[in-house]
Amino acid sequence: MSQPTSKVKDITFIAENTTLTGSISTEGDVTIEGTIEGDISCTHLIIGHTGVIKGAANVKSADILGQVGPQLSVEHLLVLRNSGRIDGKFSYGEIEVEKGGILLGSGETSSTSPRPYSSAPLSIAYPPQAGTAHSSTSNVLQRKASTSAPAPIARREKESTAQALRAKKARK
Repeated sequence: MSQPTSKVKDITFIAENTTLTGSISTEGDVTIEGTIEGDISCTHLIIGHTGVIKGAANVKSADILGQVGPQLSVEHLLVLRNSGRIDGKFSYGEIEVEKGGILLGSGETSSTSPRPYSSAPLSIAYPPQAGTAHSSTSNVLQRKASTSAPAPIARREKESTAQALRAKKARK
């Protein structure tokens, strides 16, 4: 009778008040509460509240509560928490940003799945910094392509407005 085998998940942990200079490459998950001065490649990356990456990160998914920059590439889901900060160039399959999360730099989707709106690259500076070109609300997110709704959505909105007007005239 064969014995059941269980795979223990590989987890690398960099503790708070620890600085690692060099690169990390693993098939497992990495949690950072300290500082990494170098590049990192892993499956799932968690940067804790006190965590900092000063280098390039290339991961499948990421949950950012600390800081990362100048480059972040996330194949699937990038979650930027309210205490998180991304400085520099970033790409993602999908992105979720909590209120308070800070994006400084440029980002673009790396996903090839169809999107209901434009997936053109963004130039981002949030929160706006006084005295910069991004200091007004209208300049916070600047799309390099049109952000208007695609034709099918615009057509549905126009049709529903026309239906509402016809119903109003019918009641008179």
